[in-house]
Amino acid sequence: MKETIRYNACDENNWSIGTGDPVDYPLSSSCGQLQQDYASYGVNPVTGNDHPYSCPRAPKMEVTATTHAGWYGAPAPLFAAPDAVLEEAGLLVNGSVGYWNFGGGWCANPPTSIDTSKQAWERDECQVYVNQKAGQFVHNGAAGKSVEGCGWWGRGVIQTTGRQNFGTLNHFLGRSHVDPATVGTNVEGIDVRPAPADPLYANLDFCSNPQLICTSEEHPELKWIAGLFYWMNDVQGYVGNGQYAGWDYKTEIRNYVAGGLNGTGLIDDISGIVNRGCPDSTCPISGPVDGIEDRQDNFFLVLDKLGVSYTR
Repeated sequence: MKETIRYNACDENNWSIGTGDPVDYPLSSSCGQLQQDYASYGVNPVTGNDHPYSCPRAPKMEVTATTHAGWYGAPAPLFAAPDAVLEEAGLLVNGSVGYWNFGGGWCANPPTSIDTSKQAWERDECQVYVNQKAGQFVHNGAAGKSVEGCGWWGRGVIQTTGRQNFGTLNHFLGRSHVDPATVGTNVEGIDVRPAPADPLYANLDFCSNPQLICTSEEHPELKWIAGLFYWMNDVQGYVGNGQYAGWDYKTEIRNYVAGGLNGTGLIDDISGIVNRGCPDSTCPISGPVDGIEDRQDNFFLVLDKLGVSYTR
């Protein structure tokens, strides 16, 4: 969210430098950054089964992000493609993609437009994105993995990410993909609810094309709608289990206000839900919240602008 608002981005940027990957700015960042696997969001760690709302895996998806960072040599937009497609193009080494060399490929004439009919990996050098000043693909397999089925990176104002989140959005706001036979039953501990009779975007399928959040000309508001839906459904509506079974959004808000707006506990919990899936600064499976100090700073900046007194 901090990234999308600050830089007017819709798609997640490739920011994987010094993050423990085999190489900086791996092209496999589309699959998940900080060693995450976005396609596995919602998979039950015990049974290995999908969340009932999750989009199906999409190994044939070919997709390129619309937005990207804009600094000198900034990485290319994220992309996903089947192994067979990249193999045929000679872009895989031992089944793996390479990385973005941000210090190479100086562009004498930064492009003012690009051919968006081509996917990112098909574009000519120095024609990968508008105003590209430097940087180039290095297709040497250094990432150690492929990008097949990796089209689930963050999109929209709150960075809707992963098959479960796109699937939930699709079921309730788009053209539902959920098996009708499961409606009214309990699957993986989830009571499967029916799709609305008249969903807001009945003609859109966010599972087959998650990029619609960033590219729909008919519905440019999707960047915000997707974020608001996630906030209402997953943050305000958070239902935890185990150590987080008693966490309730409204109760936590009331307690924070009643306690004199003291400390970072509330913003840490909410950041944890948004960034890692649990109301905590560090979640049991997915790990610590990324950029938690920036999130705290932004939260208190808003309180400052509102003229609200607090104790940090």
